[in-house]
Amino acid sequence: MRGQRNEIWCIYTVQGDLDEDEEEPNAFRVFSRQRDGPCLGDLMRSYARSRPVGNRGERWHWRVRVLDESHGHAWMDVTDESTCLQVEAIAPNSYSVFAKLLDTSARA
Repeated sequence: MRGQRNEIWCIYTVQGDLDEDEEEPNAFRVFSRQRDGPCLGDLMRSYARSRPVGNRGERWHWRVRVLDESHGHAWMDVTDESTCLQVEAIAPNSYSVFAKLLDTSARA
């Protein structure tokens, strides 16, 4: 991934939302200037840009999928916006970050 122009997508579900289906997740394009892949801050900014203006007061807790040698993958809670995230190849020059979001705003 280093040094190439790649497309990065975040594929996600919203935990606790009755309308969500893990078989049909949501997605948004991630905009990042990081050479080694996106950080949490990139995901947060890209997600906010993809949302309708009326929803911008939401607060989200992010859980991302990471590779795990013992179990294939695990879910890691991420709170530091500078944390670099693992990406997984989904097609040539196309990568994704898999995430679960939990709405932590007062209205949730």
